[in-house]
Amino acid sequence: ADVSGLAYNAGPVTVTLSTATEGATIYYTTDGTEPTTSSTQYTAQFTVSNPGGMNGGTITVKAIGVKSGMNNSAVAQKTIVYNAASTVTVNNATEFKTAIETNSVGTISLGRDIIENVTATRTGTNNFTINFGSHILTGDLSITANNVSSITFNGSAIPALTGNLTVSAANAHVENYINVGGEVNVSDV
Repeated sequence: ADVSGLAYNAGPVTVTLSTATEGATIYYTTDGTEPTTSSTQYTAQFTVSNPGGMNGGTITVKAIGVKSGMNNSAVAQKTIVYNAASTVTVNNATEFKTAIETNSVGTISLGRDIIENVTATRTGTNNFTINFGSHILTGDLSITANNVSSITFNGSAIPALTGNLTVSAANAHVENYINVGGEVNVSDV
């Protein structure tokens, strides 16, 4: 059966293929193309994973059964859909940057202290909130988000951000509820 509605971080899905025709060989693809005898030969179950990270993604597995002296089977198809993330917890600077840049993400929470500068640009229009909680970003945070209307920063650590907070957002209302050790610079570009 098709699998849909998986969280972006649900992990791999195991795929098992079978045929009722004894002695038939199964060939399959995972990119949505029609399988042929030049495609990957099925020998054991395999896994597929989210191809799009926080953006989610779709994997389409197609398979045929082939046996000498018989017509090839009809193409069987199953689709696996990973949803785009709307809420994520980040544990390093790369995840933090990716979360800011992923338009579907509306809430970003720090899952641990992060020691590194983070510079990111959101080109989409979805508003977002960054929850530091009791965690600290040791470094600078620089965000450009000219197409959103609201950005909110929350956190209880003093300081939640040891460096500078720079936000360039032409159309955004910015609410800062974190203690910043460096300078705060909010501008409309």
